[in-house]
Amino acid sequence: MLREIRIQSVYFKEILKGNLTFLVRCDNKNYKVGDVIRLKESEINKFTGKSTLRRVSFVSKRNEFALEPSFTVLSLGLCLDAIAT
Repeated sequence: MLREIRIQSVYFKEILKGNLTFLVRCDNKNYKVGDVIRLKESEINKFTGKSTLRRVSFVSKRNEFALEPSFTVLSLGLCLDAIAT
């Protein structure tokens, strides 16, 4: 399933560099391994027009990693940008 997420510019740039490989998100979308996420860069609540596609390679279970039950950790796997263009 394709999902879209707005992400602050500072984190977006780190994902593109390969330094940031996970996200902590509210678990209100029932994320699953294999989901494709379009990360849309945002600065001060405005989209910059830049985006990247990533496949989810891991989803934490509730209460793992000492998170609140309503949050999850998503591991960002394969970059799909070249495939999508």
